[in-house]
Amino acid sequence: EPLLACHRCRLPQQVRKFCPLKVVVVQLRRLKLDERSIECPEPVDSSPVAEGELDGRGKQVRKLSWRTSEVPSAWGHHVNDCRQVVSIRASHARLILCPDSAPRSMPQRVGYLSNLGIALMSRYQRDNRLDDLETAISYCREATETSALDYPFRAGAYNNLGAGLGYLYGRIGSLEVLEASIEANEIAAADTSAAPPQRALYLDGLATGLRDRYMRTRDVRDLERSIDLIREAIKLVPDNSPNQALYHDHLGSCVRSLYEWMDEFQVLETAISAHQFAVDHTSDDSPAMMGYQNNLGNALHDRYARTHEKDDLVGALASWKAAIERAPADSPHL
Repeated sequence: EPLLACHRCRLPQQVRKFCPLKVVVVQLRRLKLDERSIECPEPVDSSPVAEGELDGRGKQVRKLSWRTSEVPSAWGHHVNDCRQVVSIRASHARLILCPDSAPRSMPQRVGYLSNLGIALMSRYQRDNRLDDLETAISYCREATETSALDYPFRAGAYNNLGAGLGYLYGRIGSLEVLEASIEANEIAAADTSAAPPQRALYLDGLATGLRDRYMRTRDVRDLERSIDLIREAIKLVPDNSPNQALYHDHLGSCVRSLYEWMDEFQVLETAISAHQFAVDHTSDDSPAMMGYQNNLGNALHDRYARTHEKDDLVGALASWKAAIERAPADSPHL
């Protein structure tokens, strides 16, 4: 089963019980997956690997790579770094056990390609290496080309491709790349058979692309549709889901953009409420808190500029200060 790219934060999302990360690392070491086998992967052999014929070592790696996706991101950046390394190792190993000579229609291969693409996107987010991103996109694109129309995780493969292209748009600013990202996300969002949490992820991914296009073209129809999609995504996930905070933050950003276009005070109030929800429903040790506090500060400052209420200015400064204190010293956002 492929992982799914969570838009904006792009962390793998999967609902399972997790095991401690240190156990996964120890088990991978016992499997002797060293760094060289990851950076320069060599096929175990040249013969095709038929479905159900993965050896015991491959099956162990498969289980471990799932477990690495379950470590909560709230544990901090140092855990995320470890998780990305382990996830990349496990995904590479699974591709090694399913070499290019294997049948391209093999169902497992779609999941393997998607998982490796997500792992490389996570490492791109950390290291900002363009080659990681380009490789991730190529894997995700191959996953969409390999999956059959009736493949149950076809929408997830397109969601992951849209995420990678969205990152590339943020890097190079090409409208053509953004359109390709939206096209992939449209295919994912059109899948109404997906489980509610997954469908919410697809809708949020499409909303992200539409808002980015609005920022380029100023076609308010993209922004209005983006807001509708995120509101639908919020309804699809449980109230106690950590994605509630993420989606509310995205909603706040879209509604704040709508305020800039409409200049209606009630619209700004809605944006502030959404951003405040994201901050209030996120743990203090979550890496996402930095972005949520920065966005809340921006919205509060907009209200201060409108009303000149001192409390709003104080609140904005406090939110920005908290965001700066949480940011790593080498953060590009400082």
